[in-house]
Amino acid sequence: MFFKEKTKYYIFMLLIAFLLFKLVNNTEFFIQKLNFFTSLINPFVWAFAIAYLLNPIMVYFENNFKIKRSLSILLIYFLLLSIINFTITILTPRIVSSINDLSKNMPNYINTAQSWINNNIIKSKLLEYSNPYLKQNINTIINEALNFLNITSSNLVIKAINITSNLFNAVLGLIISIYLLKDKENLINNTEKLLYALKGKEKSNKIINFCKLVNRIFSQYIVGKAIDSLIIGILCFIGLLILKIPYALLISIIIGITNMIPYFGPFIGAVPAILITLINNPINALWLGIFIFLLQQFDGLYLGPKILGDKVGLSPLWIIVAVIIGGGAFGLAGMFLGVPAMAIIKIQLEKYINSKLNTKNY
Repeated sequence: MFFKEKTKYYIFMLLIAFLLFKLVNNTEFFIQKLNFFTSLINPFVWAFAIAYLLNPIMVYFENNFKIKRSLSILLIYFLLLSIINFTITILTPRIVSSINDLSKNMPNYINTAQSWINNNIIKSKLLEYSNPYLKQNINTIINEALNFLNITSSNLVIKAINITSNLFNAVLGLIISIYLLKDKENLINNTEKLLYALKGKEKSNKIINFCKLVNRIFSQYIVGKAIDSLIIGILCFIGLLILKIPYALLISIIIGITNMIPYFGPFIGAVPAILITLINNPINALWLGIFIFLLQQFDGLYLGPKILGDKVGLSPLWIIVAVIIGGGAFGLAGMFLGVPAMAIIKIQLEKYINSKLNTKNY
């Protein structure tokens, strides 16, 4: 028995070594095959993501209104398509118009902003007494800030092009997601049967419980954070209209999206928002900065805890660590998903430590 297990181990290691050797010698071939495989599964990734986000709404409809699965799905996709139609016909043209207007008037805005700064800051005694280095390098700092704005705008355009190029996968994923939601119980049951057949009862129960934990934390966190950010975006839009800040819709969308990232999101969203306003009207940029600060304080101290509660069970220190590590490894998506991932790691680590302590009678 021991000999057979050892033989299987050596065969497995030889197979791994052979695959690694082929990978090193045929990198381009493997990259092409990987890209082809990725293109095949893209619609299913879209379908899973859409179904996963819509599933809590479907469950809510079924539990609270006592309606059948087919009617629940019909209502959900009617709402989804209505939101998509609203976005395409109303929001998107206004956003594109704002970006085009911003790009067209950028030279005039830059000249206006530089003239204001030159007349009100550089020629005044403020910098002379506050920070000599800042006075000497103010023009360089301004140019770097404007270059950052141009880079950010270019990245937004590139992202928009990428989203457009994936439209077919999204539409196909939308269709597939309907069947995932309709037959989700059968899919889950069949997956559990396969797991029990391969791993046995004890290991399968551990895997199933872990999957339930992951689903609970991720679904509660994503849905709660999405609702929180939507409310913040709407409040931001109303506030900017009252303050008569230009490009209110564009700035509100930036603030709402970046608010999905805990702690650092408000600062990430505030930078391009303030720069967009700064080149148009520096005084408005000051009021905008104050307004965003107060809005984020309201979100952090009241609205966020009210909606999310203690969904992840992490202290602020661990949330910051999760955002930094996730952002460093996977960018903006990592900054957002790093928090529930860290919560799962924390729970599993606590279980492991407690089990070890129990075995030692501590």
